[in-house]
Amino acid sequence: LHLIGGGSQSDYLNQKISSVCSRRVLSGPVEGAAIGNILVQAISEGVIRNLDEARQMVKNSFQIKEYNPQHPESELRYRTYKNLLTLNSHEKQ
Repeated sequence: LHLIGGGSQSDYLNQKISSVCSRRVLSGPVEGAAIGNILVQAISEGVIRNLDEARQMVKNSFQIKEYNPQHPESELRYRTYKNLLTLNSHEKQ
């Protein structure tokens, strides 16, 4: 999972997403959408050869942070939450 944009600046949010999803999360660059637009234009003009070269340029030019799951109990909490939602929906019927 790779996060870009303003939210990717939050270490707390990125770590929570990693732990809740039980996935490695990469964050940055913040201006990923604009950078991607520029790189696609550079590829179309022949300034950059291909997408692999563009990706390597981003990797070498911007700091990308990595977050790994830290709380295995997040899965248990999520399952408990889902069970409570199911029970609640049955009570309303």
